[in-house]
Amino acid sequence: MKVKVSQKDIDKGVCGDGNECPIALAVKRTLKTDDVLVAVDCGEEDEDIEYMFFRIADKDYHEKCIDKYEHILNFIHWFDNGLIGHDGCEPFEFELNI
Repeated sequence: MKVKVSQKDIDKGVCGDGNECPIALAVKRTLKTDDVLVAVDCGEEDEDIEYMFFRIADKDYHEKCIDKYEHILNFIHWFDNGLIGHDGCEPFEFELNI
């Protein structure tokens, strides 16, 4: 399923809120549900690895289900740090295999 993160999603998104970030808003619109969480887990304290996943209706979707996984992880960081526009968050689309 193709998910389009629009400029409207970016404008309405809330920094640091996995239920209201632009990606969550786009997934909610596409799937016609409000039960969406986009989360980043930093793993164990001694690891330097981050994991991103979507929780939709109490089911988790990880890297194997998400096209452009690295871009989405970067987008989350850019958005939460206020990097909007050409050098940061711009509209894009990705595939979600659910």
